[in-house]
Amino acid sequence: MIYVDTSVLVAALTREPASERTQAWMSDQDAGVLAISHWTRVEFAAALRFKLATDQIDQGQRAAATTQFAEIASYGLTLWLPEAEDFEEAARLAASDALALRGPDALHFAMAWRRGAALCTLDNGLRHACDVFGHPAVRPWTHPAADRS
Repeated sequence: MIYVDTSVLVAALTREPASERTQAWMSDQDAGVLAISHWTRVEFAAALRFKLATDQIDQGQRAAATTQFAEIASYGLTLWLPEAEDFEEAARLAASDALALRGPDALHFAMAWRRGAALCTLDNGLRHACDVFGHPAVRPWTHPAADRS
């Protein structure tokens, strides 16, 4: 199982430097192999609002990305509900000066960590946390076993 961070979905569904590679990687994954959380849905909506407010996308692109996200989430992604233990672990991680994770990223890491899922992310802070904990990290165009850079 691979837990997909919001950064990957935003790159896959809007225009970003990693979009093509991320889209290709996601299309190569079998249904049910990739997981997200309900928190990802919140963060994705906020990311699209930010992109709209900063003129990175327009209303049509926002609507298209929102529709695509809903379709992918419904048919290809496993959806995890954050549990109290995830929030407790995320609070501990967010308090770490060595990790310096933002709260949302700490929750993503906690969810992947607690479930033993590799973490697919474009976020350098999350990749650093994976390195610190020896947790498998995946760039969304590689295989988890091959990506420890």
